[in-house]
Order: sequence, then structure tokens, then C-alpha cells
Amino acid sequence: MIEDDDLAVLKARRDISRANLIERVGEVRHLAANPATLISRARADLEHGTRSATFQALDIANDNRGIVVATASALMLWLMRQQVARQIALQLGHKLGDSAIEASKALVEKAPGWAETWGGKAVDKAAGMWSRFRKKH
Repeated sequence: MIEDDDLAVLKARRDISRANLIERVGEVRHLAANPATLISRARADLEHGTRSATFQALDIANDNRGIVVATASALMLWLMRQQVARQIALQLGHKLGDSAIEASKALVEKAPGWAETWGGKAVDKAAGMWSRFRKKH
């Protein structure tokens, strides 16, 4: 059975819980009666949550600077991928274009019958396009 000491402890806990419940019910009644208080409390809670989330994000970013910089760089390169690819192609094109045209012309000279077919015409057309491209860039 429950002893007197245990019963007294349980009653004390019950009384504390009842007092907390009555206090909370009073707060809810006050908020329901005055909506402006509810709005200001919600605003204050939102501001506090926003500030704490911002400070936490800043702490994490400060601790992981390398990761943040690498991620930002990767995003920037992804956003500018077409421009970067164009510049790389342009730089490589000047170096590789001449040698590719020369190799194609050498192939045409080694296979004389091929020059009259579509292959030779394609090489001549590519050489003309390449020379116009180089003049522009």
C-alpha cells in the first residue's frame, strides 16, 4: 500500500501540476481575449526563431568556410557553365583548329580519290569556316 510519506509527495506533485495548468489556462484565456497580445507574442517568437537560426547558420558557415567557398564556387561555375565552355573551346580551338585542318588536308593529299568525294569538300568547307572564325575572334 501507499505510505503516508509517498502520499504526501504525490499530493504535492499533483498540486504543483494543477497550479501550472491553471496558470497556463489563464494565459490562453488572456490571449484569446486580447488578439493583439497573441499577434505580438507570435511576432516576438518568430523574430527570436529567425535570429537564432541566423546566428546558428553563421556559426556553421564560419566553422566550415572551405565547404561554403567550394559550394559557392561550384554553384557559380554551374551558373556560368555555357560562358566557361565557350571560352575553353575558343582557347583550345585556336590551338587545335589549325592542326586539325592541316591533318585533314594531309589526308586529302594522301588519298587523291577522296578529295572529289564529300570528304574533301567537307575539309575545304571546314577550312573556310575556320579562317572566318579566326578573323572574328
